[in-house]
Amino acid sequence: MTKASALNPNHPGWYNFVPMAYHYQKGDFESALEYALQIQMPDFFLMHAQLGRAKEAKGSAERLLVLYPDFEEVFLD
Repeated sequence: MTKASALNPNHPGWYNFVPMAYHYQKGDFESALEYALQIQMPDFFLMHAQLGRAKEAKGSAERLLVLYPDFEEVFLD
């Protein structure tokens, strides 16, 4: 993905899924968030990262529940 991104600097945002997932899996949530924000899919619920930022987390959780009001029942059961 790094090479593809370098070849096309105006690549689609979804190219950033791979490095986002890589950094997230390693526990590097700050880097994962940087890539997640570049994906440019604000309504995709997996973009809500675990960084311990209460203020941002609250806003993300509220937006998530607007998008998926039954999130807890569907995704957490």
